[in-house]
Amino acid sequence: MRKNVLGASLALGLSLLTACGGGSTPVPTPAKQTMWGVVSLPGGETGSAQALPSGQTSLQRTVGRQIWMERYGQAAPTADGGGFLIKFRPGSLAAQAAELRVGSLTLQRQDQGTFFGYHLYRAVRGSLQGQATPAVQSVLTALGARTDVVSVIPNTTLRAFATPNDRLHALQWDQSMMNMERAWDVTTGQDVTVAVVDTGVVQHPDLVGKLLPGYDFISDAANGGDGDGRDANANDEGGDSGYHGSHVAGIIAATANNAEGITGASWGAKIVPVRVLGVSGGGNLTDILEGVWWAAGGEVEGVPTNAHPAPVINLSLGGDKPCDDLSQQVFSELAQAGVTVVAAAGNSDEDAGGAWPANCNHVITVGAVGPDGKRAPYSNYGARVDVMAPGGNTKLKIRVGGKDYPGGVYSTVKDEDGNYVYAPYNGTSMAAPQVAGLAALLLSAQPGITPAQVLARLRGTAQGLSAADCGVQNGCGAGVVDAAAALGTAQPGPQPTPAPQPLPQPPAAPLKTLVFALHLREGNENDVDEDLSLYEEIGGDTLRSVYKFDSSLTPGLYEAVAWQDLDGDLEIDDSEPVGAYRDLVDLRGHDRGNVNINLQPFAATAAGGQNALRENLRKVLQTKASQAQDERRLRPEGKRAFYKGGQPLR
Repeated sequence: MRKNVLGASLALGLSLLTACGGGSTPVPTPAKQTMWGVVSLPGGETGSAQALPSGQTSLQRTVGRQIWMERYGQAAPTADGGGFLIKFRPGSLAAQAAELRVGSLTLQRQDQGTFFGYHLYRAVRGSLQGQATPAVQSVLTALGARTDVVSVIPNTTLRAFATPNDRLHALQWDQSMMNMERAWDVTTGQDVTVAVVDTGVVQHPDLVGKLLPGYDFISDAANGGDGDGRDANANDEGGDSGYHGSHVAGIIAATANNAEGITGASWGAKIVPVRVLGVSGGGNLTDILEGVWWAAGGEVEGVPTNAHPAPVINLSLGGDKPCDDLSQQVFSELAQAGVTVVAAAGNSDEDAGGAWPANCNHVITVGAVGPDGKRAPYSNYGARVDVMAPGGNTKLKIRVGGKDYPGGVYSTVKDEDGNYVYAPYNGTSMAAPQVAGLAALLLSAQPGITPAQVLARLRGTAQGLSAADCGVQNGCGAGVVDAAAALGTAQPGPQPTPAPQPLPQPPAAPLKTLVFALHLREGNENDVDEDLSLYEEIGGDTLRSVYKFDSSLTPGLYEAVAWQDLDGDLEIDDSEPVGAYRDLVDLRGHDRGNVNINLQPFAATAAGGQNALRENLRKVLQTKASQAQDERRLRPEGKRAFYKGGQPLR
């Protein structure tokens, strides 16, 4: 089967031959096939396909719950071999033992010392690994019932969640919404260090001079992707990381006034990268907590002391779990030490009380708003949310200089070809670093301010969201943070007026995402049959939306493409989100699922490829529009036409 990554697809130079209508010789009609998958908006993509039940017709909620699981941090529903953190009573003989028995299961001690009194044990014999949650729960129950055990915690796998002259600063609607430019008249965050506990970083040009020595806390060599366990190299090794940590770091401290890229919220600050999420997109609880502790200057056995302790720590990660005793002890001691911890609220459109670490005390929990100033449809909410900040919504568009762009938060990443680029991501993972950057500004302007005072300042100067804009009564904390007001350069009041052009204004209309099933003519994989090709419009309020061509595709070979037409001109333009499934899809005699597509800003990478893909999609749209017009002339008045799983162009 022909490999068909997006870059290759663009370079094919596909030609179009309009199919003739032909006669109607009676032949057996082949059964129609079904194809479905997930379209990930920029920032919501993941490399791991999620198996969904075959025949399931209502998939949106199921897949929506996977967002935070896959990238932004929901605990997996099965045991992953992460082990158990056990705290024994003082003087317990079991605390000295190398192994513990729990029924038929043997747990082996993995550490030489303790972290806040906890030892890490993993299953080495028995059948726990890979079993469903009830098996894990039975082990937790058995350990918790022991008289010599104070506490036991599953070592859960968690995942990731002055006006500058920078070229893309005009696209940073998020900074305009936060009133950042007036705040920079006071400080740019100089002399403050922010720790980004995430996937690590890449050496992006817009982060040059911003990165201090960090550390890789990933103990699992396979998940580390660098051939070893913990080491002093905090570089992001790619895989399913999506270069999430670099995107977060850029939001906080990207270089300003270099006539390139973007501007960080606290562009005078420095970043200590702490790598705790690996090539799988996830990491375990112990690695994360020890990384957080080290970032603040705490001692971790076997790891050199951090020479640049960070008074601000950003956690754009998490999971669906309670705040356990160990986590709460770590965050409480950090608060006593004067360290401000900022955490993403989660991307499941649920109460943040179920999302770790957002549900821990002494953590500033941040929800997300889109460029329309309303709670983003994916953002968690509830009493645990302290404030809101721009997190993006690429189902909306912003207009800058007469051109439309996705309404995400733009920052520093690396593309599949290894190029350093800027991409619009969405998520509370993007909202949290906005607040971490603002906390750095406050610390720069007022050294010694405590975490409680930082939170009080943020809440006291935020611009409240109405119940209508939040979507939940009292669910958005104090509202959207206002940097200028927090720094005392503006008085709290109505929503600040956006800065003059060229800064973008709120979007006028939502975006439509279209998914295409391009039917390739038999014997010529470079030739698309637009008559047999279909498209459909998808919706949904999450970063990942399901599409399904249900028993509507003629058997054959297909290319699956998704696209957001920002300006409605039926042309793929630079910066418009577009993506293609990595392989051709064979629907000859069987259905296919998990045909998942990741959208990224489009740019021509090969001569002829851009126009070819544009032409393919345009011809399909025009053909379906013509079919719709023909059927409207023939069908009884008042009936609405749908075509082979797609919708007529309107």
